[in-house]
Amino acid sequence: MTPAMDVSSTATEHAPLQPIDLHPVAAATHLDLNLGARDHASARRFWTAALAGALLVAAGGMVVLYVDDTNAQNAAHDLMLKNSSLTGRNQILQTQLTATQHELTTSQGQVNGLTTELAHRRSDLERTAEHQRRRLLPGRGSS
Repeated sequence: MTPAMDVSSTATEHAPLQPIDLHPVAAATHLDLNLGARDHASARRFWTAALAGALLVAAGGMVVLYVDDTNAQNAAHDLMLKNSSLTGRNQILQTQLTATQHELTTSQGQVNGLTTELAHRRSDLERTAEHQRRRLLPGRGSS
């Protein structure tokens, strides 16, 4: 024999054997069969309740998503209305600004024209006044 065989044979020789009592196992198996039918019905109820709970949670999640989506759509619609209103106001203000700029340009042209006319009239008045002074005071012009 090889040394490995000697080691394995000596290990089995030293292990003491003890008798096994089969009666408690048979009694426990008989009880397990009776409890198994009850446990099976209980397990079935548990899984049914668990499935119903999972369906309720899923339905609740769908409701939350639906409400969130509805709120987001309402907010987007409100923003679109506000944007449209602001665009309309912007167009009105742009039209008013264009009209005001045109009126300003016209007014500036009138002011420039009146300023020029006033300058000409002033110079005409000064020449006329100088001419009348010379006629009324002939001695001053020759001295």
